[in-house]
Amino acid sequence: MLKRKFAVRDSSSKYFNYLSFISILIIINVIVLQIWGCGELVLRRTAKLQATMTVKDRSSSYLIAAPHGEWDLDTDSVVDSFCSSVSWDCVVAKGYRKDEHPINVNRPTEGIKLKEEEESHTDRAKKIYNQYIDRIEAIKAKTLKLYVEIHSNVRSKNKKRIEVATNGIEESDAEKIKSTLIGTLKSVGLSKYSLKMEDIDDIYYHATSNKKNGAMKKYQPTLHFEFHSSMLENSKSKVAQFLIKGLPAITKYFP
Repeated sequence: MLKRKFAVRDSSSKYFNYLSFISILIIINVIVLQIWGCGELVLRRTAKLQATMTVKDRSSSYLIAAPHGEWDLDTDSVVDSFCSSVSWDCVVAKGYRKDEHPINVNRPTEGIKLKEEEESHTDRAKKIYNQYIDRIEAIKAKTLKLYVEIHSNVRSKNKKRIEVATNGIEESDAEKIKSTLIGTLKSVGLSKYSLKMEDIDDIYYHATSNKKNGAMKKYQPTLHFEFHSSMLENSKSKVAQFLIKGLPAITKYFP
């Protein structure tokens, strides 16, 4: 009888040790997956493009877009705010421009912070660009009087300035547009920022690739705004008000 009891205990002990061993293996497996496998899991999720392109059709002759939403900090939310207040046609693209797939959307290329000739013309970039143009074509008026893009940057020298690249705009009109927009900056409490307009001032962001290969070539006249990311981060509502008041005020130059 005594031997039988010891045999049962021995068997239970072995079973317990076996379960403990399996549990430890499972825990180690989970830890290893978290440390080493997480990156792979993320890559699997992002390998398939997770992006959106939304439009608002107001039957307007004016259109505003944020083609680099999420990548260009807060540009999508600023344009959404504008479109909630002003009856322009709107296009907001989010999630296309990432480190693992740097699709430019507003032109059929890939590449970030590259010169125009260094950007890669790829099939997927062309596909997304065509989708972007199709969205615009589907909602724009027969005559598009003004196309506007909103962007942001992290260039340290641009912290206190807004740059506006142009295409298809006469210098005389650019002077008037600049004057109107500077007045709007003051009225919304952003007078500490300067505004530089292409063809009048020296600017850093000329949107060269966009003008040569993209939407700024196809749709003219065009204004291409560059806000510093810190400005959007710290004064997003004021930037939205600047656009809400300033852009309708310059439509008189694009009748």
